[in-house]
Amino acid sequence: MKTQGLFMGLLAGMTLLLLVGCPTASEDTSRPPDTDTDTDADTDTDSDTDSDTDTDSDTDADTDADVDLIEVKITASDGASEDRFGCSVSDAGDVNGDGQDDVLVGAFYDDGLGSAYVYLGGVDALVEVKVTASDGAPDDKFGTSVSGVGDVDGDGYDDVIVGRPYPEASGIGVAYVYPGTSDGVGTDPLALTASDGTYANGYGNSVSGAGDVNGDGLDDVVIGAIGDETVTGAAYLYLGDGGF
Repeated sequence: MKTQGLFMGLLAGMTLLLLVGCPTASEDTSRPPDTDTDTDADTDTDSDTDSDTDTDSDTDADTDADVDLIEVKITASDGASEDRFGCSVSDAGDVNGDGQDDVLVGAFYDDGLGSAYVYLGGVDALVEVKVTASDGAPDDKFGTSVSGVGDVDGDGYDDVIVGRPYPEASGIGVAYVYPGTSDGVGTDPLALTASDGTYANGYGNSVSGAGDVNGDGLDDVVIGAIGDETVTGAAYLYLGDGGF
């Protein structure tokens, strides 16, 4: 009987040891330790990095705010009331080839005819050169649009264009390309009109250089005609020519 009691006691102890020391069926001993805490810490580090990026953006904004432009007011030497000087403005490129860029300003009601002014760049002062249409008439609005067009004729000087959208005589718009020269601009411009131009087509209401569209080494010109085809509008591209 003592032997049987001793055996029953040992059996009960072993059962208790198995219950306490062994994992339950729901526990997965093959899973690696949880690393979520470390991941969260890494995320916090990334947040700190983002904060540094924001600081850089603030620095850039401060740098931009410190940039100042110097104001230079330009007026026509022969300016008068109602000239509308400044109705159009543009860079002119380096018209006279002196290494200084120049400025172009339109005054579409100057003397009732309209004009454009080229201001040659310089270290000390701007030099004014005025251009008008040789066949100008009242209300032509010569100078409504102006633009530098690069070197259209390939002579090494940048050229400029001036729009005259509403000539009184014909009503068909014209644009004039003035060649650059060592003295400023030439006095014999190339007059452009639309081959299918009609009355009040607004040709020359907008003008611009177009760069070198066809890659021939000569700059090109584009001209808007806002009133073409009963105000449907059109634009005309002209390829540079070394002979005008």
